Amino acid sequence: MTRPTQLNFKESSSYPPIDLTSPVIAQSGARVNVSGSVWQIGATETLNWDLLPFKAGTVFTASRRYFRVFITRANSVYVLNQYYLLMSFFKAAVEVQHRSDEADKHDMSLFEATRSLLKKTLSAVTVANTLDAYRRWYLWATDAAQEGFDDEFAVILENLVIGGNIKGAAVMSDDPHQGPLRPSELHMVYAWLRHATEEKLMPLSDLLVIWLFLAFGTNTKNLRLLNNEDLIKTYLSDGSLIYELRIPRIKKRNVQLRDGFRTRSLLPQIGELVEELILQNRTWEMGLTATGRKFEPALFSRFSPRKNILETDFAPEAFRWPSDNFSDVLKKFVQKFDIRSVIGEPLELTPRRLRYSFATRMVQEGATPYELADALDHTDLQQVMVYFNSRSDAVVAIDNALTPRLAWTAQSFMGLVVLDENDAVRGNDPASRIRFANEDNHKLESVGTCGSFKFCGLFAPIACYTCFKFQPWLDGPHEQVLINLESEREARIRRKADPRMVNINDATIDAVRRVIKVCNEWRDCSDKGAI
Repeated sequence: MTRPTQLNFKESSSYPPIDLTSPVIAQSGARVNVSGSVWQIGATETLNWDLLPFKAGTVFTASRRYFRVFITRANSVYVLNQYYLLMSFFKAAVEVQHRSDEADKHDMSLFEATRSLLKKTLSAVTVANTLDAYRRWYLWATDAAQEGFDDEFAVILENLVIGGNIKGAAVMSDDPHQGPLRPSELHMVYAWLRHATEEKLMPLSDLLVIWLFLAFGTNTKNLRLLNNEDLIKTYLSDGSLIYELRIPRIKKRNVQLRDGFRTRSLLPQIGELVEELILQNRTWEMGLTATGRKFEPALFSRFSPRKNILETDFAPEAFRWPSDNFSDVLKKFVQKFDIRSVIGEPLELTPRRLRYSFATRMVQEGATPYELADALDHTDLQQVMVYFNSRSDAVVAIDNALTPRLAWTAQSFMGLVVLDENDAVRGNDPASRIRFANEDNHKLESVGTCGSFKFCGLFAPIACYTCFKFQPWLDGPHEQVLINLESEREARIRRKADPRMVNINDATIDAVRRVIKVCNEWRDCSDKGAI
């Protein structure tokens, strides 16, 4: 029995926060008033918030936000069913733990105690449905960065056996909405991020958020707690510079914020971005003395402080980004560049999926459980074993029937097809020609033109097909390039090579397929007199 598909919906988290009392439009098109204690979501369906065993707290708030979004994406009967299932869980949770109204009290012990209590009064099917409704709610609240919800408990929940579901399903699956990003998707994220960084197409703070999620697989809270002082620069005797970042720890309960750190090495390019953002932050330092106190500025600072806490002991928090800004950055990144998953839908990019991807990538590259636990800042090795259980060294050959239908959606080719050398940027420069060695006739053949005026040390033409500056020629021998790449991949499979070596050129294969498709479409239009 496979796990039910997670509902994929997100509340808009743009700054400033939305008005949670404003009406919403239900899936049916009806306008729903969500300001009171009773929501009329359908002709006969209502959500009565007085039924909750508590009337305040982070669980109450997250539940109202959850259903505020839920009613816009599902029919009213299903929404009501999920509401009652969640209420059943909450009522049982109150019986086993008095403070279950606060999200930070929800953990595995509460979950198991609640499951045991439910089993005494409900059928096995109803218990499974109730627990799954709770899991859906908790995962949504975690992805939406609601207060008190823990990313690591979310990972455990998502990979639990509930009603016969497969343990580790989220991490182990190839699900395009929940599982780790596939190699072609991860390549696209990196390619667009490099492009956005080079061309300054997004705010510096947004670019850095994405780079840090990719580099360290952190939780949102880790980034939110970063201060300017956490960048460490060390000059070596040879004059070179090393960047490091102190990342605040968030795992231990009853520990003050920023009381513990893990120092991680930074790539120079990312270190330079951090340094640039710190310089940018200095323009806001005047506001930090508004309360008569001086404290280190947050790395990810708000444009204006939360005035309601400026005079309290929480004053340093007044200048930090709200948690949901971080997930919103990922959403805006996907929307801006129209990044698509392998099935052609907008890519679901969340901090949790990037954490999955970071961990699975480390395992594939040979990390030990201890090394992965350290990288993810886990104290318990059991929490990382799901990533090792998901590892598979069996590489399936390219499905020739499926891959062509999926390749175009990957958008791995980032450049622009040109008619010939005369139409290309730098086309008058012979040094700009990109050649490949055709093994069939043992000749060097030109496939396109490089439009970059900078020196590039990457391996041509393999790296070119996934570069924004590459301009493939309409009549270039791209089919032969594809044949060579696929032959090399199949040869590695036959040799039972390391999966990393087998998959090393998969993004390029997708990109070459895309070029061939664009060229064929261009020729078809030309034949029909459309161009």
